[in-house]
Amino acid sequence: MRAIILQHAIYEGPGYILSWLHEQGFATDICFVYKEDTPLPNILSASLLIVLGGPMSVYDEETYPWLKAEKELIKQAIDNNIPTLGICFGAQLIASIYGSKVSQATNKAIGWFPMKTEEGQTKKHFHFPENFTSLFWHIDEFELPENAICLASSPISPNQAFQINNNVIGVQFHPHMTPYLLQGMINNASLDLTNDPYVQPAQQLLSAPASFFVQSNQLIDDIISYLLLKHKDKHR
Repeated sequence: MRAIILQHAIYEGPGYILSWLHEQGFATDICFVYKEDTPLPNILSASLLIVLGGPMSVYDEETYPWLKAEKELIKQAIDNNIPTLGICFGAQLIASIYGSKVSQATNKAIGWFPMKTEEGQTKKHFHFPENFTSLFWHIDEFELPENAICLASSPISPNQAFQINNNVIGVQFHPHMTPYLLQGMINNASLDLTNDPYVQPAQQLLSAPASFFVQSNQLIDDIISYLLLKHKDKHR
């Protein structure tokens, strides 16, 4: 099994995802798409695609010319039914591929905030915990793709997670977070920590209870396991 991970900034790595994949016996190929002249991998050789977060916006193609090729790669993965998980900017990329609007959020959100699962899901959809808390770190937000179902929401930003068919899940928050990864984000993106209503200071971010990390990481286990199981069932 081979997982391809698309990374957009040196300080926004896969975090907990990497250790989970290695425990499950995956070979991992981390593609640093933000580095000049980085070749994109052969997506058809992948069993799983993970698209991580990043400080850029989906409409910044002039500033980041590699964005266009990356979007084409993600679309190729989805069109070939490769299980795909998008996190924050990664979810925004998927939404934009499907023609949904991605724009500056009404409320900039950086901090540990509660969410709830959305109603209207069926047995074929992934089910989030009824209430849970995870790390938000986003300035932009996506509108729900037309062919997607909303899986989780928050009063701060209503579209927090979506599912398309059985092979694509996008989340606006960061369930793969670890204390080490969080410290790196704070060190490298401290200018994001402005005095806004839904932006928590660095000390508050770092003093989150261990249960927040544990619950978030368990969600990663469940999401990826779900995507892989649905893919396996489809090819039986």
